Amino acid sequence: MANLVATVATILAVVFAVASLAQLLSGNYFFAGTLLTFVAFAIYFREINLDR
Repeated sequence: MANLVATVATILAVVFAVASLAQLLSGNYFFAGTLLTFVAFAIYFREINLDR
């Protein structure tokens, strides 16, 4: 189950990063920054749920 959570968190981090870049390029800086916060949380959830 932890690997599933880590995989989903990785996918969400990539989606949020791409969306943040798109928003940054379109000039919507506030939303881009908000999405970067979600990227950080997705990476955090990925790291705490990896089986090592």
